[in-house]
Amino acid sequence: MLLKRMKIAEELPKSSIFGHIERLFEVVLIQHKMSSPGRLFILSLIIVFHAIQSLEADGLQYHKFRPVDHRLGLDASAVNCIIQDYQGMIWMGTDRGLYNFDGYMARHYVSGDQENHASNGVIYCALMVDSVHLWLGADNGLLVFNTYTDRFEPAPEGLPDNIRAIERIDGESFWIGSISGLYHFNAATHTVKRISDESLPHQAIYTILRFDDDNYYFGTYNGLSRYNARNDKFENIRLPRESGSSNQLILSLLPDYKRGCLWVGTEGALLSYNPTSGQAKDIPLFRGNSVKSLLLDQTNCLWTGTDNGLYIFEPETGKYRLIRYDALNDRSLISNIVWSIFTDREKNIWIGTDAGVSLYTTDEHFNLQTVSELTGSSEGNNIISILEDTHGNLWLGGNNGLIRVDKQKGTTVWYQQNSSRFPLPHNKVRSVFQDMDGDIWIATDGSICRYNNKTAQFDRYQVEDESHTRNANWSYAICQDETGKLWIATCLGGIFVVDKQKLLASKGKPFVAE
Repeated sequence: MLLKRMKIAEELPKSSIFGHIERLFEVVLIQHKMSSPGRLFILSLIIVFHAIQSLEADGLQYHKFRPVDHRLGLDASAVNCIIQDYQGMIWMGTDRGLYNFDGYMARHYVSGDQENHASNGVIYCALMVDSVHLWLGADNGLLVFNTYTDRFEPAPEGLPDNIRAIERIDGESFWIGSISGLYHFNAATHTVKRISDESLPHQAIYTILRFDDDNYYFGTYNGLSRYNARNDKFENIRLPRESGSSNQLILSLLPDYKRGCLWVGTEGALLSYNPTSGQAKDIPLFRGNSVKSLLLDQTNCLWTGTDNGLYIFEPETGKYRLIRYDALNDRSLISNIVWSIFTDREKNIWIGTDAGVSLYTTDEHFNLQTVSELTGSSEGNNIISILEDTHGNLWLGGNNGLIRVDKQKGTTVWYQQNSSRFPLPHNKVRSVFQDMDGDIWIATDGSICRYNNKTAQFDRYQVEDESHTRNANWSYAICQDETGKLWIATCLGGIFVVDKQKLLASKGKPFVAE
């Protein structure tokens, strides 16, 4: 069902709000019931919310992201690689050079020979070679950066330009893959050896993976190759490919030791290759997708970055979530083109896209839900008061009316001043309260109201003093004492104490308080 942009105070079924798969990831799964409501200070447009949908059975959690792009600056867009150093700093290789991010701000680094330029060229890959030095594969060759001094250092000579992949062999030996070929580099002796083109399906190397102590895999412009260190031999691996395709560009490789396979992302497919049996199979879900990056999360789900968004895939069941950019949601994926996926030591997941970085944090203490996700409306509501009633329904009062979330029916109703279906006397709802009889009361800038379960409307009550000079039209709070009397705090009117049953009997006529 298509997502409708609903008008204020209309009833919004969850089945329509979360109908699209690209919006499903925004729903927050809360495994345990919320605690009794207390005083909560809520940021604008964000609320804590029990998920309406029963989604836990899928085994795939929905995710929310924090954009990091604005802290990188507008001059950086595509983030091709992400890495963490020994001190915990995050480093990003972009189409405009090297950035680091300390959790608050980003800094752009420029090499010494380009200090007068705004960028440092395109960086494709990164490797921490020791506790200090960061090697960067770039379009202008190998860059060496000292994370202690925050300076670039001279790079070894004899290495190619357009370096796309770097992988360590042992302490001082490295594989370096470039568009112009595969190289073996010994940092101790500063010797460089180019691997013969005949050993590989194509000279252009896009990704390198060390699978175990003996086997290395090389993704090329036209297929996959394996090197066995024991016999010092290269072997080309036959993989399924689309009929009529002139080449098979390998963009990403990921070992999956639990499933005993190697995930192979290509320009147009995702393949599962079993090194033991030599069998490979195509995953139909990803046909036609350019699989640029791969990662296994803590639940062993496969995160797959494509040109069509981010897939979170469960291979055993075939279930998945497609996460895409949503212009109405500032916590969605920042771009549909995903170049890199990286998990840090705290298990946070960084997604490098064509428009910056989206960060998924694993903080389980808070789950966030925006008003627009609840209602399907672009209108906001700065939440002032939250109540979870005895039936588990959520009441969210703010400066733009009252939102009622019925979790059993899976519906949301927005009460507002100008609504024809669900009106309120005023949009400013300062307090939501449930009395000992289970009735819901709200204090508004247009008097107090009680929720009528039969009509699903709010009945307004006019409370004043004997002199008729003071009233409760501007109400700030409402509560109940042990005798059942209601106490109403107002602005300029004072505090009113009323007998609830007598108030209900007034049926909306002016009522004189005690």
